[in-house]
Amino acid sequence: MQTPTQLLQTLSDGQHDQALAALYALDGTRESLDKARSRAVHVVQRFIEEFSPSPEAVAALFSGPGRTEIGGNHTDHQHGHVLCGSVDLDMLACAAPNGTNTIRFMSEGWHMVEVNLDNLEPVDGEQESTAALVRGVAAGIAQRGYTPVGFDAYATSKVLPGSGLSSSAACEVTIGVILN
Repeated sequence: MQTPTQLLQTLSDGQHDQALAALYALDGTRESLDKARSRAVHVVQRFIEEFSPSPEAVAALFSGPGRTEIGGNHTDHQHGHVLCGSVDLDMLACAAPNGTNTIRFMSEGWHMVEVNLDNLEPVDGEQESTAALVRGVAAGIAQRGYTPVGFDAYATSKVLPGSGLSSSAACEVTIGVILN
């Protein structure tokens, strides 16, 4: 783990190029690697701008893939089974613990949501919102005997809402990976 400033520098210097190439199954061209690096640098820069983390904060990048349902589309809503496959579009986030009991999550183009971890029950009027996704994932972590902790995260997504590639699931997976 590195401070956000260190992470920004090592990304810019190309020290994470191998990981970026593996994550995005790049075609091996310089252009595709430059795009992946540029996206990662952008996420860290925006994280620093939005949250002004302390100099000793540690930060990391997290990815949650979009998915497509190969079979059983929406049968999971009735407790059925679905066969899914991830796609090469993802949500990419830079996150760091914030020392509070609140998750602050901002996805590019959307307003920041804040979820206090003292209340993990569903909140009236929050249905189908990013705050509900964050609260639900944190509640699931708590129900499994773990203690979710507060963090700040800035994300950007290539899984567009309404695309049929589960943008909300990509967000949930990203939140879960951060909490893990």
